[in-house]
Amino acid sequence: VKKFHNEEDLSVSILLDCSASMQFGTPSKFDQARKIAAAVAYIAMQHQDSARFYCFAESLHPDSEAGIRPGHIHRLMGFLEKRTATGKRSSFSQTIQNFLAKTRRPGVVFLLTDAMGVEGLQEGLKRLSFRGFEVNLVQVLSAEEVQPDLAGLVDLIDAEDSSRITLQISQNLLTMYEEVLKEEFDDLRSFLNQHKITYARYLTNSPFESLLLQMFQGNAGVVG
Repeated sequence: VKKFHNEEDLSVSILLDCSASMQFGTPSKFDQARKIAAAVAYIAMQHQDSARFYCFAESLHPDSEAGIRPGHIHRLMGFLEKRTATGKRSSFSQTIQNFLAKTRRPGVVFLLTDAMGVEGLQEGLKRLSFRGFEVNLVQVLSAEEVQPDLAGLVDLIDAEDSSRITLQISQNLLTMYEEVLKEEFDDLRSFLNQHKITYARYLTNSPFESLLLQMFQGNAGVVG
């Protein structure tokens, strides 16, 4: 976690997407994101750095306490166990504005989200970068989102606002979806490279250990 040395302890903030869309997949994106959050916090504290969780959906939820003592990890795990993924996401840029109002000293930020249709994502990440934070984005996706196993007449229901759409799923439509998704991935990676933001994409059916090795050996990329 510590990518530069400082006489003071390093502050590690872990922002966890708690919106309803994170419940999608088997295992769910939310459960896997919580595992990543727990691992990041544990590694931070092993380096005597403080770790703190924040959940966000409609707004920035009350955060966990920060701490560096060994016993604090149990309180952090208890905090994660009580979190649920509900509600609709509001502007991420506003979420970051609220976060910056609470966090005066720059440190390291890990953002755990699916990054799918997140309003104000790039603006929020730019704000963090401009304020001197070292930013890491971990995009957590289910395999079903990347390569949908759908065919025929299908009802699709939005997890956050319950809106419904009926589509006739054909191979041509799936091909178009994958092309659009690839363009979004490429645009996101280009933006992150431009602003020197570390990026890892993780599919929930992939080995969890592979993600951690890539993240903390400086080889962030696509896992899965």
